[in-house]
Amino acid sequence: MRKAKLGELVTFSRGDQEFNGRVSIINPNSVIVEISKEDARTLDYETNYTVVNHRRYRVKQQA
Repeated sequence: MRKAKLGELVTFSRGDQEFNGRVSIINPNSVIVEISKEDARTLDYETNYTVVNHRRYRVKQQA
């Protein structure tokens, strides 16, 4: 598995649901992913950003 690059679309799971988002920040062990406002409401998040470990996502669309 390769690490995502800035701006790439990734897929990740939370519970039994899959979500898509765009990578906005890359950290050594994780990425910050911007998700839709609807997905943020579904997940009961206050913001539409979430942290995803590099081992927990798949690159869906390259930048």
